[in-house]
Amino acid sequence: MTSYLGTAANSGTMTTLTGRPGDWCYRTDTHGHWILTAADSSNAANWLPVLTNIRTSTVASNATPTPNADTDEVYTVTSLAVGAVVGLPTGTPANGQQLTIRVKDNGTSRSLGWHADYRAIGVTLPTATVVGQTLYVRAIWNSADSKWDVLTAASG
Repeated sequence: MTSYLGTAANSGTMTTLTGRPGDWCYRTDTHGHWILTAADSSNAANWLPVLTNIRTSTVASNATPTPNADTDEVYTVTSLAVGAVVGLPTGTPANGQQLTIRVKDNGTSRSLGWHADYRAIGVTLPTATVVGQTLYVRAIWNSADSKWDVLTAASG
């Protein structure tokens, strides 16, 4: 049987909770539920996020598509018809918060630019869409550097 261990403000607070595998908590910094997967609840690696109620927004086309960190885990542009610069997400992101940006053009390749707070880590930020393909860009908010660290960018 699993038990709700309460609310934790962050990873440090979460690891002070005492529980057993299957127990869970709600973290206010990530706006999500976390489940304990091994006996040592003081080890952050033993906690995994539970993906529920993925928050999404969709826009057909916009020259400055701008996700909202308070309401979006997935931000989709369905038929980009102009060159665009992806804007800095509005709202207040939590450290470690993830964001997926999905872009498809309207049948014509479109140029892409990125706000300076998107920082590529081991990848290259795409500069254009590929006709007929969906582009996925995955980023994580790094509060220490105030950057959206982009870890993956791929079309297919």
